[in-house]
Amino acid sequence: MKKMRVYIQGGLGNQMFQFAFGKSLAQRSRRKLVLNLTFYNQSFDTVTTPREYELSKFENIKDIEIESKPITNLKKILSKISFFNFFKVAYEKSNRFCEKMFSETKLCDFVGYFQSEKYFVEIRDDILKDFHIPVENEDLKRLVHEIGVSNSVSVHIRRGDYVTNKAAASFHGLCGLDYYERAINLIKKKVEKPNFYFFSDDLEWVKENLKVENAEYVSQNVGPEWDMQLMKYCKHNIIANSSFSWWGAWLNENPDKIVIAPKQWFADSKLDTSDIIPEGWVKL
Repeated sequence: MKKMRVYIQGGLGNQMFQFAFGKSLAQRSRRKLVLNLTFYNQSFDTVTTPREYELSKFENIKDIEIESKPITNLKKILSKISFFNFFKVAYEKSNRFCEKMFSETKLCDFVGYFQSEKYFVEIRDDILKDFHIPVENEDLKRLVHEIGVSNSVSVHIRRGDYVTNKAAASFHGLCGLDYYERAINLIKKKVEKPNFYFFSDDLEWVKENLKVENAEYVSQNVGPEWDMQLMKYCKHNIIANSSFSWWGAWLNENPDKIVIAPKQWFADSKLDTSDIIPEGWVKL
């Protein structure tokens, strides 16, 4: 079986987008998916969030073939010459969904973030299974039950490197208190007796700056993948401009869920991010 290679980069949420894109395209083209982990062989600035390959935390996708061969300079050059299709490298050119990617039927390397459900929504059931983690920890079981029997709303507040790293802050931007206050007020109008479950890499800041009734501050210290799993069990979701909380909301299987997302995804309002937020989600 012919292979196709997706270069994995970034944190957990980004890795999930790239995997989901790769799985969808591999199924369409009847090729075997290979994940390239060259990105994680480099050293990272100590100011940024440490980066490592995290998809192995999902037991259902552990059998995926992985490798760490970089794209050679020769391959980059030959990829621009249509005659050398064997060496073709497909680079994502924007944040928009690119349907042309689905027509790439040659042996090919894919480099990008692919942050749109349009790449993989047709295999949603498969992706839900891939990113499911069984609840085995007793404390987590109790929390999942509590979330399940209430009108639970996850609120994800991303700070971390969005605050401490100048490059990350200037590119991503930060959702302000005004956004969360408006989102919470909107939920209160639409949901009877909501219980808010706060997830953040800076919970102390959240407690000091965002005063909300019926609030729970989730600090399980089990791993980031479990914060995401707990978000998906909530009835509704308020997300940050973060691929991490995007996935917490997307994995939520409640057919009547309300998902509130920031209208401006990146600091630069000129960037076209219209394909990132799924239809039906509320943009504020």
